[in-house]
Amino acid sequence: MAKEILDPYLDHLYNSNVRCPYCRRRILRYTTICERCGVHKRQIAEASNQRAKEIKKQRSGARLFMSRSRPKDVTFTAMAMYLLFLGLFGGHRFYVGRKLSAWIIIICIWVGLIGVFAVPMHVRESGNIMWQGSFPTDLFLVAGVLILVYDWAALLLGFFAYPIRLGEEVADAKDKPKK
Repeated sequence: MAKEILDPYLDHLYNSNVRCPYCRRRILRYTTICERCGVHKRQIAEASNQRAKEIKKQRSGARLFMSRSRPKDVTFTAMAMYLLFLGLFGGHRFYVGRKLSAWIIIICIWVGLIGVFAVPMHVRESGNIMWQGSFPTDLFLVAGVLILVYDWAALLLGFFAYPIRLGEEVADAKDKPKK
């Protein structure tokens, strides 16, 4: 008898605890559906970041979710390369479709860098600009760097949030939760 070949990503989801992207409740190991809202683990396995970006672009109003489980169409290597080489430009967040937060990174880092390099040192040292202490643009730079450090930690530890669109609904009556 031939053994059924399973999708490795679905097998990983089945063998681990996962948060439901719809209601944020934990879907326990070896169960297939969320007890509260009925989202199937197959829907989570078929989730797509590409479809989420298309929906945002079309502004169709379809429901999108933020998931900490990396969808199949976003690779760890691509995220790491975007973060490493284009992190100062928010490239990693543009890559997954989080444009607003990418612009926040750009503004924070570049306003901070301009303030650090464009303001003459004697003005910065006098402390007479806004308040005693550091120049205000330094705070922008610190905020931008903290966001990038957070993104690195989130990517490496697996809690970076990706916008996703769930896969099509599963029509198994036996898998539906009892109300």
